[in-house]
Amino acid sequence: MLNQRNLRSPAFPSARPAAEGSPSPDNRSGTSAGESDRSQGSDVLGLEQEPSVSKSPIFEPREQTQVDHFVLTKELGGGAYGRVWLARDLQLQRNVAIKFPRFDLTTNQSSARRFQREAEIAAGLSHPNLIPILEAVLTPEKAYIVSEYCPGPTLTQWMNEQDRLLRVDTAVSIVAQIANGLRAAHERNLMHRDIKPSNVIISDDAMGRPFANLTDFGMARSMNDERDVNETLMGTLIGSAPYMSPEQACGRVEMHGFHSDVFSLGVVLYELLTGVSPFTAATQMQVIQRVMDYDPPPIRKIRPTVSRDLSAVVQRCLEKSPARRYQDAGKLYEDLICVAQRRPTSARPIGVIGRATRWAARNPLVAMFAWIAVFGVLFGIASLSMFALKQRQHAAKSLAHANELRLALDHAEDSRERLYASRYDSDLTMAYLMFNRGQYGEARRLLNRQLPSEGERDLRSIEWDLLDSEVSAKYALWGKHQKRAGRLVGLPDQQTVVSSGDDGKLIFWDIETGTERHRLDGFQGQSTAIAALPNGKLAIPGPEWPLGFRGVIVIDPATGQTEQALQVHPTTISSIRVAGDKLASGCRYHGIKVWSFSKQKAIAIPGRLRNSSIGLSSDGSTLVSGEKEVNSLRFFDTETGILNHEFVLPAPAVLVQCGQQHDWAAYTVQGKQGFGITPMQKSESNGESCWVSANSIPLALAFSQHDTAIAIADSHSGIQWFNRHSADGDGDSIGVWESTAYVSGAGGRVTDVEFLSADDVLTTALDGAVERFSPNRVGHERFVRPATRSECVGSAITSDFRSILVVTDDNVVQVGDLPDQAEAGDPLDSQGNIAVAYRDVWKAKTPIRAIALSPDDKTIVLSDSFGRLIWLRDWRSGEPTVHVTPLPKRGRRDFFAQLRFSPSGRYLAVGGDSDVMLVFDTSNSLDQPAFLRDHDKETHCFAFSSSERELVYCGDGELELLDLESGRSRIWQTTSEQASCVEFAPDAKRIVVGWQDGSLSVFDLETTQLESVMQGGASTGDYAMRPSAIRFLSNDRLLMMTHGGTLLFCDLDKRLQLGTFTVWKSVNYQSHCDAIRLSDDATQLIVSCNASGDSRVCRWQISNHRHHKESGNYAKHKTSSVAPPTQWSMEAR
Repeated sequence: MLNQRNLRSPAFPSARPAAEGSPSPDNRSGTSAGESDRSQGSDVLGLEQEPSVSKSPIFEPREQTQVDHFVLTKELGGGAYGRVWLARDLQLQRNVAIKFPRFDLTTNQSSARRFQREAEIAAGLSHPNLIPILEAVLTPEKAYIVSEYCPGPTLTQWMNEQDRLLRVDTAVSIVAQIANGLRAAHERNLMHRDIKPSNVIISDDAMGRPFANLTDFGMARSMNDERDVNETLMGTLIGSAPYMSPEQACGRVEMHGFHSDVFSLGVVLYELLTGVSPFTAATQMQVIQRVMDYDPPPIRKIRPTVSRDLSAVVQRCLEKSPARRYQDAGKLYEDLICVAQRRPTSARPIGVIGRATRWAARNPLVAMFAWIAVFGVLFGIASLSMFALKQRQHAAKSLAHANELRLALDHAEDSRERLYASRYDSDLTMAYLMFNRGQYGEARRLLNRQLPSEGERDLRSIEWDLLDSEVSAKYALWGKHQKRAGRLVGLPDQQTVVSSGDDGKLIFWDIETGTERHRLDGFQGQSTAIAALPNGKLAIPGPEWPLGFRGVIVIDPATGQTEQALQVHPTTISSIRVAGDKLASGCRYHGIKVWSFSKQKAIAIPGRLRNSSIGLSSDGSTLVSGEKEVNSLRFFDTETGILNHEFVLPAPAVLVQCGQQHDWAAYTVQGKQGFGITPMQKSESNGESCWVSANSIPLALAFSQHDTAIAIADSHSGIQWFNRHSADGDGDSIGVWESTAYVSGAGGRVTDVEFLSADDVLTTALDGAVERFSPNRVGHERFVRPATRSECVGSAITSDFRSILVVTDDNVVQVGDLPDQAEAGDPLDSQGNIAVAYRDVWKAKTPIRAIALSPDDKTIVLSDSFGRLIWLRDWRSGEPTVHVTPLPKRGRRDFFAQLRFSPSGRYLAVGGDSDVMLVFDTSNSLDQPAFLRDHDKETHCFAFSSSERELVYCGDGELELLDLESGRSRIWQTTSEQASCVEFAPDAKRIVVGWQDGSLSVFDLETTQLESVMQGGASTGDYAMRPSAIRFLSNDRLLMMTHGGTLLFCDLDKRLQLGTFTVWKSVNYQSHCDAIRLSDDATQLIVSCNASGDSRVCRWQISNHRHHKESGNYAKHKTSSVAPPTQWSMEAR
């Protein structure tokens, strides 16, 4: 039986900091931690709230104060209920820890009972892991409890001193020691209720291992003492937040038990093993909420090296339900010993299902909705699975339909591509036809139809580009008025032309570029006539009556402001003419007036009822009028208005126009196709006049600047040119006029025509179009050789397309450098020909028969009439190196007029009017041929394949294919026309032969069939179609140049002639094309022609070209069948 004076019981806790982690008076004391922690917890959470009492203690401890036989040394710490001091026991000469209450126990019965209960509980416990009570004094004068002094750190401090996670066995050992000491308390029905690391003192045992002591039973409760239950109010939180059990956290005191201490001990073990608290949060209230609701992750997820048994032990300690935890510390201690000894434990790992079940038990409402959701999901999955199965069946059917549709779409796409290609071919063929007929506007429309839209395949190639270049040279649509375009006039600066329209606009066009410079608006109803004054001002009709001035006004061409008003007319002004000092204007009824700028007055010209048109002589002295219902032209003096004379006509005149430099009057007669020209001076007869027939009734006409040409606009929307020829050489005579060209534009009927130069005219049309026509222009460069006594007998073109080599009939090799357009300077003549100066390269002593140039431009090869090859190296230096190779001859008249290099220049083929055909390998020898073929046929032409493995050559009625590697050959006999040229396709699968009659044949080397692609024209005497050279654009398309100057494009697979146009005109065998070169990318084409001393070169340079050889730009749609070979027999040799 313990007395209040000398109560001895187990230990009091060692001091620690006032709050976990805060500084301590002595971090080695270890006796006041529990009090301090409870103080912090009470302040924050209201843990075990006390009734309001006096705060005055029995006495105030001081250093060096003696209490009985104890001398106080220093204060170790304090809490909400007491303070702990370090003292010296004078009797036993040892250090002890003394705990003093903070309150006056005589006035605070609850605190007195608590202090007494703590002493009694601690005194009743005896265990190595519990600090023993040495003495207790509880009197009205003084009260204190004395316990052993343990200087070791708390578990919190000790853990902070570690530089890594504890070893698993160390953590298990520490918690097992705590559980062992706690077991002793549980066996005496004592519940600690405040287990945490700061209430555990760590010291070293005899072997230096950590030894744990549990302290601070100030919050302990006796399970047998009803007073403990009554003194702890329902809803009061007992313990430290991170280490509370769920029943402590929710304030349910009746559920407190030994299992609550087990939960707290599980939290300590979790921290020791992982280094983190399982319920960490930002605030204390959040920590408590997590203690009640949150299941921390299993230890093995954080520290995989922890055994499954240990993880299960910790998980069982942290169960939310008290029934599923260890019921006391003893059971926990036994399982920890099993873990330490690697023996099975009573705890089993909790799987996902177990965790889910326990969570559902804690959250029944949420779990119910979760299960409903799960069943809904499962039902949805089942439904979706059935739906997916059906959809899969539908998908299989849809896939089959999709494949069928894809095939149909592919077929449709192929059909569309074929249609697209067919449309290209048909449009291009029609465009060439329209071009050759002079219908340039329609040709331009067809060409523009092939401009690809975004995303479309571009089918255009050199055949489109060449025609585009030619059409652009001859025709251009400058622009359009919104309504009918009326009249045209050129300004004196000869750089600008003005068009008027019913839309009330005057548009000023740049003659050089064909672009609009500016426009004036607001001239509605004033487009019936227009003229330019010598000072650049414009004379036009005034605004319509009665709102304005029905007369002639002069406006500023820059601003459109009216500067002067001239003569007034009663009706609409239909004609205005300016010449010299005079301005003549005529209206429809009773109105022709002439204004004199020098006299600043007008005179009236007497006329009949209706005026049709007027003209003014070049000096302005004479006016000619054509009037309705008057069958004559009437000539008046513009100074006096007196009628000079009349020129009788078969019918009334409709149009009248006077010459620019000659006193001629051109006129049209009502109802007659053509026009007449008569002198403006009176003559005794009409002998000097002439009538010129035209294709239709003219609607407008104009003289060129020097009166050498007249252009008329006819009723068929075309423009017809007439040129004057004077038989006696008299430039002032009217002479003979003949039609030289007929062209048409976009289709609108022409309303006026105006010459821009000697050959170029500008027209306006009913649809508002303003179009330029230049029938004599070409879309390529033309170079000519100045006239000399010598004629050219052969040509060769350099690979840079900048130079041409010629051989003259006086045996001189010359070279001419072709300038670029920017370097060309002024053309030689009105046809746009550019003169090229030639210089001598080398002169032979014998007549030259043929010339060839190597692909690298380094070697010229000549053949002479004595059967020799002459090799010229370094020929650009002016002193070429010469090497002569004699050729074998079988007869006195043998000569070799056929020379051709292979694509790389390695081989040179030699043939002609000889029974011998030779091939030289220039990489081995220039003296001995690599191949020599004896036959009784002349060699007319030959060609190498792109690989240079094969050579084909044509003789009289014979075609031979020679394999240059093996020497084997095949020969096909024919009785057809003599071959003129031959060429391999780029893939070397076909050979195309051009015959003297102008026909083409294709020989398929795989099927050995030969078919005719294009029929010849020799039977009609059309020598222009005699082929000179063939060049492939792709495997199925080629161009052919004829000796007569015709360029032809052909599609072999479709057997289609895409189009032709004439480069030069020739009607006899004197004209021939002796050289042609096409660049690999088909952006440059150059052709050389010789005709009776006339040597010319034509060059096309296409800057933005899309075509490349074998690029696949053409849709290759084969014909259904190939015609069987005719007149051919094959003989293998």
